[in-house]
Amino acid sequence: MMRLVQICHPEEGRWVAQIDGDRCLLVNGYETLYALAQSALASGTGLQDVVENARSEAALDYDAVYTGQSEWTPLPVFDH
Repeated sequence: MMRLVQICHPEEGRWVAQIDGDRCLLVNGYETLYALAQSALASGTGLQDVVENARSEAALDYDAVYTGQSEWTPLPVFDH
């Protein structure tokens, strides 16, 4: 099962990230889960394929983001 979140940074802006254990792996090119889903539908591939192709090497500490100990903050699961 793939877990995705939307997060925001005061300088970096909005990002989608994939949760991998205790890390948030940033997904390049997507600010919202809605945009990610639209891209998957348009390309005829699944979300997992889109995420794997766009995933960055950059990783954040998920616990720090989730507990507010990071400049990154979680956003609602789905918005537009």
